Amino acid sequence: MPKGFFERVSSRGPQDSEVGNRKLIRASISDVQDQKNSGLEIRKNRPPEQTNAENFYSLTKMEARTSMVVVLTSGEALHGVIEWYDSRCIKIKRAG
Repeated sequence: MPKGFFERVSSRGPQDSEVGNRKLIRASISDVQDQKNSGLEIRKNRPPEQTNAENFYSLTKMEARTSMVVVLTSGEALHGVIEWYDSRCIKIKRAG
C-alpha cells in the first residue's frame, strides 16, 4: 500500500465511497433537513378514481354462472344468473 493510502480513503466523504464498480450515494442529515425545511413536501399519489374492481367481480361471477340476487330500488328481489350487463342495463336469466 502506498504511504498515506488510509488517510486518503478515510478523508473521502460517504458520497464518494465506492464498492467494486458501483458508487454509493447517501444523503447527509443536513441535506435531508434542508429539504424538509424548504417547504417541498413529497406527497403520495392519490388512488385512481376507478379501479375496475366491480367489473372484475361481475365478470368472474358471470363466468362461474353464480346465482345472484339483484334488489331493485322498489324493494323487489330478482334471483338468477347474470348473463351480461352494461352501464344502463342488466340481463338476468331466471329459473321458471
